[in-house]
Amino acid sequence: MRHLIAIAFITLVSLTVPFSAVSQQQPAIQVQRTYTWAALPGSAADLAITPSGEVFAVGRDRHVWRWQADGRYWSPIPGELARITIGENGRPWGVAGDGKIFRHNGMWWEQVGDERGADIAGNFRGELYLVRTDGTLARWNAQTQAWAAFPGTAARLTVDPDGAPWAIARDGTVQRFDRATNAWVGVAGRVRDIAFGPGRTLFAVNTEGTLQVWSETAGIWQPVPGATDLEGVVVGPGDKPWVFTRTGTIAASDMFATQAPRAVQARPGAAGPSEQSARGRTQRTAPPVADIPSTEPIVFVDTLATAARLAIGREGSVFGFAMDGRLIRWSNTFRRFEPFPGALVHIAMDPAGNPWGVNTLARIFRHDGADWVQVPGTAANLGIGLDSTVIVSVADETLRRRTAGGLYETIPGRGLTVAVNAQGQPWTIRADGSMYRCDVNPCQRLPRQGKSLSIGPGGSVFATSTDNKLLRWDFSANNWQEIPVPGFDAAWVAVGPRDRPWIVTSGGKILASAFFERDESQDRNTAIATTAPTVGTGAVETVSPVATQSGFTFTRNLQVESYEPGCAVTDDVSVGSDGTVLVICDGGEWIRKFNQKTETFTDYAPRPPMTPSDVSTDSQGRLWAIANSQVFRQKTTSSTSGFDTFNLSGVPTSCTAAFGICQSSIAVGSDGTVYVTAFGGIFRKLSTENSFKKLASGTWGRVAVGVSGDVWVLDSDRAIREWDGQKFVVRQSVSTRTASDIGAGADGSVFSTDEDSPSLLRRWNATTQRFDATNRNADRVAVGPDGRPWFLYTSASGRLFRTK
Repeated sequence: MRHLIAIAFITLVSLTVPFSAVSQQQPAIQVQRTYTWAALPGSAADLAITPSGEVFAVGRDRHVWRWQADGRYWSPIPGELARITIGENGRPWGVAGDGKIFRHNGMWWEQVGDERGADIAGNFRGELYLVRTDGTLARWNAQTQAWAAFPGTAARLTVDPDGAPWAIARDGTVQRFDRATNAWVGVAGRVRDIAFGPGRTLFAVNTEGTLQVWSETAGIWQPVPGATDLEGVVVGPGDKPWVFTRTGTIAASDMFATQAPRAVQARPGAAGPSEQSARGRTQRTAPPVADIPSTEPIVFVDTLATAARLAIGREGSVFGFAMDGRLIRWSNTFRRFEPFPGALVHIAMDPAGNPWGVNTLARIFRHDGADWVQVPGTAANLGIGLDSTVIVSVADETLRRRTAGGLYETIPGRGLTVAVNAQGQPWTIRADGSMYRCDVNPCQRLPRQGKSLSIGPGGSVFATSTDNKLLRWDFSANNWQEIPVPGFDAAWVAVGPRDRPWIVTSGGKILASAFFERDESQDRNTAIATTAPTVGTGAVETVSPVATQSGFTFTRNLQVESYEPGCAVTDDVSVGSDGTVLVICDGGEWIRKFNQKTETFTDYAPRPPMTPSDVSTDSQGRLWAIANSQVFRQKTTSSTSGFDTFNLSGVPTSCTAAFGICQSSIAVGSDGTVYVTAFGGIFRKLSTENSFKKLASGTWGRVAVGVSGDVWVLDSDRAIREWDGQKFVVRQSVSTRTASDIGAGADGSVFSTDEDSPSLLRRWNATTQRFDATNRNADRVAVGPDGRPWFLYTSASGRLFRTK
């Protein structure tokens, strides 16, 4: 759906041309009821329209798209669905290929409940119904946030404006639910699809593929001539239908161009790049040509200019840093960079083409078109989305979104380098080069390590890798695509109008794939009038990355302090996502908790219902424990609270096999995601879910979670693997050494212990891609949020050690 086509609105006298014959070059077809059809680009398997006229599509490849009306193109929404509909507040809901139910929360798709569905339908009031995979029905209860059984069966559904469902059986027969009698009533005819408009007009595609309209007075379907070979229909404002054929071709009877796409409306609490934006953004009703990604091949030309880094605005302004650190701005007129006042170390462009920046003291500044203005707050780096959302990072890699009131709210994800998409969602690069996308939940770690990230106004995501390759994210393949740059490497990338990239090579040479023509008549005057210093007042922070908040600096010769947990035998140690340090004693008979103030251990209460093999705590301080095939979660942090129980599906209740199969382990991420390894697999429960789902089959050992999506695990051979966003890849093979434990901290630190003698404690080195040995022996390890490891060495009795 990436290609734009010309759309003609020409009325034909003849009505005999079938819809399937409509092409990009042919005029539209005039049918009865005064509909004038226009062929659209793309190929759809399902469509949905909001009350405001915003159109969503599921492509035949199951990727999700949003129609940009006045721009006449489809923009991607990351995610894959099989069916889509509209729920409360115009938010899309959908059914994935595996039957899971998702709704879009404004930032990403989140799974809703544990039901599995074949179809989903809602009306403009947000009343939703589900066809389960077995054909039975369920209705969404917004108060309980759960699906409740509803009488009847169906293959497909629609919902009328009053909230009553209409059902299509597998043989195409139609029934409507009569609320007065609480029973299903048959409706004449056989159909493939049905859809209501907000004005109560009911359309259908019959089994012959032609369009029909239901006559309530006559109780029959009336034909709409001129459209054939159809598969589906949806209806928008004014009861204007859109249709698609069995091969996916799309046609519209109205573009709803006067409606404002929600993708560019202001989100409550989002930050604006100017005082006007802080009071409330002006809604944009049509994306300009600059927002439409070009389909032309990317071919670079040498600008004969140099820079260290670049940033490009939506209207084509190109700012950068000269090799000596000076701020510069590109001039198309003079084909060179010209000086621009300001002393900054990071810059990002707002939608108006004005730069924002961070100085060496981490103070934030923005240019309002006349001069520099200090913005409250501090940041290590920042990014700005097309919807004016400002997201900053701080030195410990926490991400914060600037609110309309100028405050900052912490959001999910971690990183130092920040790029923000059109919906205000961040993509990041961490200090170790690992890249993440946080337009999904939880944040997904991406393949490759990166140096720079940039998102174009059309939604294309570019990056440069640590080995100086230019990458573009392929949403359909969920992976990076290398873009060749013959004869050059790519150290930095910035993306401008039509999603055309500029790159900076490792030697500072600037290559451009397009030049962005713009009105430059006032550029020099603006530079001359810019006199305000970018020093500022108030708080300061660190701009460059730091090792940890505590100041812990890693060295291979670790100095340690020891503790006596009060156990005859100390079996294991864990550090929860809230920083709680726990030890398991005497074969699981006791759990003891470290008191940070007294630096002593005390008994932990309450005890889980079964003797645990591993424990952890979540961000609320609640205890999690795993015992055999059951996971227990403390109901509250009270010492008298009970436990919720989660059963792992398909797991035997007992096991006597060797390492891995019988070694259950648990880890809780800072975002509330819980991972466990149990007999025969790795299981995961998101914070929004009520049960564990199998993430991977097979035999696994210990598991550890650092930042969101940063999962480390031991396999059955005791090799160390890390989740790269798609699969578990080997980070330490058995040909090098085998491991007995793995621990990961919220700061990104990862430590392991050797299985083989001399059982050394090791730390992951992201640069060399290996575990560096320390001078300490250990066979169990956990990592605190400050990156300091806690570890056990059983030959040293029950003592516990922590690095200084």
